[in-house]
Amino acid sequence: MKTLLPLLIIGSLMGAVFAQSPPAEKRLALIIGNGTYTQHTPLPKALNDADDMVAILTRLGFEVLLHKNLNKEAMQKAVSEFTSKLAGYPVGLVYYAGHGIEVNGLHFMAPIDAGPTNAADVEQMCLMTNQLINGLKSAKAKTNIIILDTDRTNPFERSFTRTATNPLNDLDTPIGFVVAYATSPGRAALEGTGRNGLYTGALLKAMTVPNQTLIQMFRAVRADVIQQSNNRQIPWELTSLTGDFYFSRK
Repeated sequence: MKTLLPLLIIGSLMGAVFAQSPPAEKRLALIIGNGTYTQHTPLPKALNDADDMVAILTRLGFEVLLHKNLNKEAMQKAVSEFTSKLAGYPVGLVYYAGHGIEVNGLHFMAPIDAGPTNAADVEQMCLMTNQLINGLKSAKAKTNIIILDTDRTNPFERSFTRTATNPLNDLDTPIGFVVAYATSPGRAALEGTGRNGLYTGALLKAMTVPNQTLIQMFRAVRADVIQQSNNRQIPWELTSLTGDFYFSRK
């Protein structure tokens, strides 16, 4: 299901309206929330996370494409349509909430119908994060933000083997990118106790704070998640930015 949302949406998650200067550049975001899994544990908070992220990003000046509960073909189509549309936008953002897997040092996003039983299945049934990075690279936006609220374990089969390879070494991150993970390699992303997952809940609060750079925002999110999880979850980022980006300015 795909919705092209207008630029003004009042998010139900926040009643207070914050004043901000309009962004100087055009911004386009792709939001994917996979929650209604047919082969594995449903993730209803992932759908809340996607909806609430749309509300915040729209108020921050993004044009937003929202997709929910996608199979692999639909995920690939959503990414392709987004990257085609992104040409000419200085800022592109992709947010994904759903199941995730790391196999052989590579990270994958799981479609709702994925049911892998071995590492080869994962590559066939799931969408590799590298494919997402390469798609954004082709659009040549100046600032590219990828946010992955997902496990970095294998939620399907504990028998999958994780290699000693550092996953960061296998990601070709071009200049102008931030790739943000909800948690560290080999670890799960915690659900939290409220409407949202722990990581996205912290993001939604931090993104509306004005006059902080993107890197400062992720640092604040990391501190918040570490405190709330009692050190059980540590968000990570890869960055190759050469300048500052602000979600909100006053």
